[in-house]
Amino acid sequence: MNENKFEQILEILRTDITTMKADIAWIKGKLEGRAETRHVILTTISVVAAIAAVIFAILK
Repeated sequence: MNENKFEQILEILRTDITTMKADIAWIKGKLEGRAETRHVILTTISVVAAIAAVIFAILK
């Protein structure tokens, strides 16, 4: 009886670990997506600022 109970506990742990792995992968993907979005936004702002600086320099 104890061996059967032990196997049940192991199966529950396996299921929980699998679920946690999936959740961690999802969170990691979300964080990487946010980092990529921030990188694109900062690059765009930098390019716009550089173009604006060139335009202001030409107009002066």
